[in-house]
Amino acid sequence: MQINVQKSGYIGPSDWNLKIDGLELPKPSSYKYLGLPVINGGIDWKSFVSDSAKRSNGILKYMQVKGNNWPPITRLMLYRSNIRSLWEYAAPLMSIALKNNEFDLIESVQEKSLAWVMGSSEHSGHQYRRLIRSLSGIESLIDRFETLQIKFGIHVSICSTNNPLLELISQIEMNKTLANNKSLIKNDIHNHDEFKIIKPNIKKNGFIQNHLYKRKVGLLSITRSDTDRIKFLNKYIRYRRSNADVSLYIKETDLSKMEIKWRMSTVFFKKICVACKNEFRLSHLKDCFYVTGTDELLDFKDIRELENRLKIIKKMYE
Repeated sequence: MQINVQKSGYIGPSDWNLKIDGLELPKPSSYKYLGLPVINGGIDWKSFVSDSAKRSNGILKYMQVKGNNWPPITRLMLYRSNIRSLWEYAAPLMSIALKNNEFDLIESVQEKSLAWVMGSSEHSGHQYRRLIRSLSGIESLIDRFETLQIKFGIHVSICSTNNPLLELISQIEMNKTLANNKSLIKNDIHNHDEFKIIKPNIKKNGFIQNHLYKRKVGLLSITRSDTDRIKFLNKYIRYRRSNADVSLYIKETDLSKMEIKWRMSTVFFKKICVACKNEFRLSHLKDCFYVTGTDELLDFKDIRELENRLKIIKKMYE
């Protein structure tokens, strides 16, 4: 095998001048391996997070300009495929490697992106971040990374017995001194606490899919008060594959945006009720127009009736 010196390099704790065939190996400060920057101390997570956030913000700004009239569901799909994917392939590793401020940096990108998806300002995106995540079926960054770490553990446990990763894990588990304290295997990247609990059942038909679905819906449904509007977002109003709210699947873009605002209690913000001439509140539908039960219509089986109801409500405040 011939070594190409120009494509090789040495990164290590010592300042050695290594040579091959009389040519000195370059000594770069970092190099990319599978898309991750590696330095003397291991993966440079700070650099990776900073670069991912910068690239993600650039894509978001482009889509904000080009996609001003795109429906919310299209925006959501583009966020998942074009922005979130920039960091997700490394998520199982990031789940146990990132510091809080590094999580916060990427979470802020997700916040701004989901605000755009919902047609909200960045301020509202931050203020209503839990509700917006629940509506869009997108977990918080920490929850999402932990889910992917659990899935990584499942992948490892069911992979072929010939997979060299299993041998590496076995060797490190038998002799912890083979790996340093930063080793992801030594830190149980493949053994998340929740994975340990479900491991005996993962080979049961349909168990993995159902467990991950219940986990995600449970995380998206957590409320913090009796008035928290997340309480209306039960599993029956979520699309099974994306876990997004029915409001994003209303065909007419204007009605979809209107229903999202209804969910956020910001519909007809600063508009005047045509009946009582006061600033609009959701209670006016009942008190001024005797319209009730709109939240109960938010179900995929009633989506046509919901669309008709929204058209009626829209006319009241146009």
